[in-house]
Amino acid sequence: MAFRNQTQLAKVALIDINGGTTPTPSGNPMPTMIVNSNNNTIQGLRIRGGKYSNLFFQNNASNNLVRCNIINNSINFNGVILFSNNNNNTIQENYIFFNSGAGVRIFSGTGNKIRNNSIAYNSSSGILIDANINDNNDSDTGPNNKQNFPVIVSAGLNEITGTFQGASNVTLTLDFYSNTAADPSGFGEGETPLGSTTITTGGSGSASFTFNGTFVAGTFISATATDADNNTSQFSNVMAVTSPCPPALSLVSPADYINGATVIRQATASITAKNKITGNANVTYRAANFILLAPETGGNAGFVVNNGAVFPTQLIGCQ
Repeated sequence: MAFRNQTQLAKVALIDINGGTTPTPSGNPMPTMIVNSNNNTIQGLRIRGGKYSNLFFQNNASNNLVRCNIINNSINFNGVILFSNNNNNTIQENYIFFNSGAGVRIFSGTGNKIRNNSIAYNSSSGILIDANINDNNDSDTGPNNKQNFPVIVSAGLNEITGTFQGASNVTLTLDFYSNTAADPSGFGEGETPLGSTTITTGGSGSASFTFNGTFVAGTFISATATDADNNTSQFSNVMAVTSPCPPALSLVSPADYINGATVIRQATASITAKNKITGNANVTYRAANFILLAPETGGNAGFVVNNGAVFPTQLIGCQ
């Protein structure tokens, strides 16, 4: 489930930690929760309202697990900040929404795995590591080694395709996400996890990928890449899911006369049929809302199907 508003978030029964706006004694803004040690598990909390982020990692805090939390409504800056040489932390299966900066911001550290979260409706990037630029062969260093992100090329109802350019001869895991709306930056957040696939780059550092599933037209797909050392990238570009079908289809003879053929006619919403089907034709009409077999009226041709033809109809939309 993806939470899309404050009411849904409030109904979840967790331990609620509200940071409020109280500053530190020195007057600096205060995060809701600070992590400054290793090997902790942070789970089952609602962490919100921080004046300077909600969850703040400092002092080399490493090897921590952040799982199954709601991290939302930071008053300033980001939902989660990894600030000072924070390594090998895992952030997974959290809801990270409605923060005034990025969902997750990594300033320093490597091996930080950020997978299978619902990250959306933040004021800045879903995951912010550096500028939205990939480099050839991914040879740069920095937060999470500035892991390159995938590039989505197309998104259809059943298939997502794209490319990746990075280090040569390495295997990476790509995680895919669906979003209700496109981020204005053109790069994704990750509202609903869809699943993952693996790729292995060649000697040039390049690879192509295909991810299959059932995707909803009008939603927006994004992806991340995570290498074998658990460095997760920023989100990729977003790509709208498009349908090869028209929203409505009107069939009339003689243009749509079908004789003895096996065919599928489909539309995302509706079909109005006034055509003729003859011979041993096997014709499937497929639409989500309705299929109208219009009769002859006023001398105008209507729908006709002869004996011997097979004629299934399916109210399921395009496939």
